[in-house]
Amino acid sequence: MTASSDPQSLPSAIPAGFARAAAAMHPTVRSLLVEGADPATVPVDDLLAALGREGSPTAAEYGSVMAVPQSLSARACAALRAAVDSQRRLEADSVDGQAEHQLNLSRAALEALVGSAEAAKLWRLPTAFRARTAVARYSAETRPWIAFHPDAYEVTVNVALSDDASHEGGRLLGVFGGAVQPLLRAEGDATVHSSRLLHAVSAMTGGTRYALILFFDRRARAGRRTRWSTPAAAVSKVEGRDAFSVRVSGGGVGQLLG
Repeated sequence: MTASSDPQSLPSAIPAGFARAAAAMHPTVRSLLVEGADPATVPVDDLLAALGREGSPTAAEYGSVMAVPQSLSARACAALRAAVDSQRRLEADSVDGQAEHQLNLSRAALEALVGSAEAAKLWRLPTAFRARTAVARYSAETRPWIAFHPDAYEVTVNVALSDDASHEGGRLLGVFGGAVQPLLRAEGDATVHSSRLLHAVSAMTGGTRYALILFFDRRARAGRRTRWSTPAAAVSKVEGRDAFSVRVSGGGVGQLLG
């Protein structure tokens, strides 16, 4: 599929910054993010070339994604949706510079919203890591997509707070198993992958998409100034620095994909 810079091909309510970004995209990237191309029709090497990542080991070396059904209950998902709706920040996102429409949470703040038992299910996914947590909100009128990118940590856990069937567009895409693959989820399902894996969210065309993102890292993050705290009541811009150790119980917790 070849991309067009015609603004009529975009949702009418799309923010101006995203319209400019779409017009400047490589046609291969735009076909996946904006135009709804079937990921199976886009060769992974073409995407890597379009992103300037020719020869990248991403597709092979970081090629496993774990799917964990029902990692959060419907009640916990609803609590997080309500929190990000009312308290989301609009700071520039580190991926593309557009307004992020997300609420960053410390471990304590997340537990206050969903309860310690629900949060414990998330802590069991990776082992002995330090985490940063955020709740993200996507819609055609606010943040319609997020471009292909790796994360700056070791392990990423992405929990669907809304069912894919409840909105139009907004599919999580991953580059693994030698292909660009959609990751379809129901409310509460988690996707676990190396933070170095290239991933994106395709354009929203209707409804609102919510996700809980947890970044886990064992490395000391020298030189990074923390601005995060954990208020007892209202949660604002917060990031956890708690060092904690969790263990995965015997047996698999999800299905390994790719």
